Amino acid sequence: MIAAEPTVVRNAQGKINAGRSYLTVIEQTNMLTETDGKQSTWLVDKIYTFSELLNDGYIPVTPTVLAGGGELKITLTDGNTAEDIGKMLSGTIETNCSISSLEMVVTDEWGNKVKEYVLNVENGTDKINLRKYSFNLDTASLPTGEYTYILTAHTVSLGSVKLQTIEFEK
Repeated sequence: MIAAEPTVVRNAQGKINAGRSYLTVIEQTNMLTETDGKQSTWLVDKIYTFSELLNDGYIPVTPTVLAGGGELKITLTDGNTAEDIGKMLSGTIETNCSISSLEMVVTDEWGNKVKEYVLNVENGTDKINLRKYSFNLDTASLPTGEYTYILTAHTVSLGSVKLQTIEFEK
């Protein structure tokens, strides 16, 4: 884990001097090390130069969305309505971050889960058409009654994001 802001030293041409630039980290290793007279597998405030990190195989990567100070977001367009949810799913999810899964849940009027479908999303997917998953959730087979549909995206960077909650009758 990074324990402090990186120290970046540049040369006269503005290029990063990898031998003088460094990261301060906290990490657990598989070896005992003595620190302040105590044995531990933890290295606290350990400094690694950029050169050392590159030589050890670490490659600096910044997600494109973060490189320009961008905002991580997930949007749902043309989502379901109370009128159509009982027949077929609709809507398109677009994202600029990694969604690990989508969870679609239908509960009855007492809050009991009556339908559920979890879609594990392939890494790198940035657009998902929900219509393709209508038969997986199968709201059309629900008996007459009052229901609630909840669509949640699970991400690595944003946690869980509730995209839509709709109360509907069948």
